[in-house]
Amino acid sequence: MTDETGMHEPRRRRRLPRVSLRLLLVAVTLCSIWFARVASTTKRQKDAVAVISQHGGRVIYSVEVDSLDTMSSIRSRLLMAAVKHVDLDLILPVTEVRSRYLEAPSLQRGAKYAPSSIVDALPDLPSIQTLHLTHTEIRNVDLASLSHLADLRRLDLSMTRLHEAELSSIESLDLVHLDLSRTRVDDEGLKSLAKMNNLETLNLTRTKVTGHGLRYIQSLPGLKTLRIERSLVSSDDYEQFKQLRPDVKVKWSTLSL
Repeated sequence: MTDETGMHEPRRRRRLPRVSLRLLLVAVTLCSIWFARVASTTKRQKDAVAVISQHGGRVIYSVEVDSLDTMSSIRSRLLMAAVKHVDLDLILPVTEVRSRYLEAPSLQRGAKYAPSSIVDALPDLPSIQTLHLTHTEIRNVDLASLSHLADLRRLDLSMTRLHEAELSSIESLDLVHLDLSRTRVDDEGLKSLAKMNNLETLNLTRTKVTGHGLRYIQSLPGLKTLRIERSLVSSDDYEQFKQLRPDVKVKWSTLSL
């Protein structure tokens, strides 16, 4: 008979992968750096939101999407219910900012302009896509705070303190909609819009723009809608623009004296 002793070799134990102390320290360091960046970004956003709220404005987070989009609206409601007890500044970026004028229509008549200091908070909200600064004290020089908002697509500067000068601080923005109505923006300001190739809607109602200024925007390839109501643009200049850009929907009227 065969001796069965020694027939079976002892089972080999599986060795767990060894993690060196150096690799562990690197992983801990990277995690610490990531958490520190998240904490810093969250604090900057919270401080910016506090400044905007202090001036009567409102911020909208990325989850608060257009209610007309049914699927997005359903997702938004579910997500809002899930994070109701969580600090939104910790997990969601701000994508829209509205001035107090837009939020409180009852203040529209005789309302004081919101201070221009509201723009100081904007560089800490880099994910902004829509910005309503209507009825604020913003002047041309204050627009420098907007120059780094790479995601900004819709900008409302109506009824602000913009005056007769260039708007070079916003010329690099990839805007789709721009509202300059009821400001003192003139032909010089339109020079800065000549490179906004994706601009689709432009409102120049009750500005100081003349027919000469329209030459700077007549070649914008994406322009679809132009409003120049109660303007200094003559009927001849209007007709000339329409001949050059029959594809653009123009709402025009002269300033009544």
